[in-house]
Amino acid sequence: MNKSKIFKVLLLAATLLLAGCTGDAEEEEELAPSDDGGELSTYSFEGSDSAQDNSVNGGDELLLVVLDYGDAISWASVEVTISVNDEAPMICEPNDSSASCTYDHDADQEWNVGDEIMISEGQNDLCSEECDIAVTIKNKQESKILDSFEVLAS
Repeated sequence: MNKSKIFKVLLLAATLLLAGCTGDAEEEEELAPSDDGGELSTYSFEGSDSAQDNSVNGGDELLLVVLDYGDAISWASVEVTISVNDEAPMICEPNDSSASCTYDHDADQEWNVGDEIMISEGQNDLCSEECDIAVTIKNKQESKILDSFEVLAS
């Protein structure tokens, strides 16, 4: 074999090694994702301004949130947090008008695709004019943020 062909074979071998195209089957099995049911679960929520105008009183409906995509999640696992105009975040309590903020949900045990919640002020005014509301939806039992987004409420 001439030097040119040997050089080409060595170059090809080095390229394959660096690209990860070689190795034994046991190594590849160890690196392959396991099939133990630990699937990645993604969620998508959409927020929009409520139809109600904001006032200087508490209790205003601020925004509507719809689950667009994702697995059903138990209401007991849902944590809704908002931050109004970059102020400190607050956790909204379900169906509790005495909380800083609240949200209502249907009587089902789970939040399913297409279900919506209305996030409202509690007794205190949070947004009397136009305001930017950052929303975070979390699975509190898994300490996992499902989605975050912002809505302009007016």
